[in-house]
Amino acid sequence: MSGRLVGNIVIQAIMKKILLFVTILMTSCPIFAQSIPPLVRYEPVIVDRNGNRVNTDGSPYDENYYRQNTPQVTPAEVITTRGYYFDNDVMNWSSILIKVEVGERRVKLVGYKGRGNWQKCNAHAREVSFSDDEFIQQNFSYYANLSRFGTIYF
Repeated sequence: MSGRLVGNIVIQAIMKKILLFVTILMTSCPIFAQSIPPLVRYEPVIVDRNGNRVNTDGSPYDENYYRQNTPQVTPAEVITTRGYYFDNDVMNWSSILIKVEVGERRVKLVGYKGRGNWQKCNAHAREVSFSDDEFIQQNFSYYANLSRFGTIYF
């Protein structure tokens, strides 16, 4: 092979690598450009004597802008249901009325029906997992521990 032919093959190989690099760069740049957050200009909010917000540049200001963009936290709901625990005295499952507080991110056992009246408690509930017994998995969603009864499933 002549030196000129070898030189052309080397140049073509280098050009292919450069072309591949440019192609990858051109296709990946729009992806990275979209992941960068847009620039935001900070403008301090000034409150007048009446409690109304006023912009410094005199532009119209939407009073409800911040109220619309703040996440609304829904209050936790307290429900009454039956809880089940394994009673060692009778060697069988027993039931008890319980109050459960269900929030967006957590479930808590907040009360149980004692002898005639409600007793307050504060036990965080956990989800039943795949490592629990099959009977528990099929019949219950959550459990909480109380010192008086042990584990209460509901």
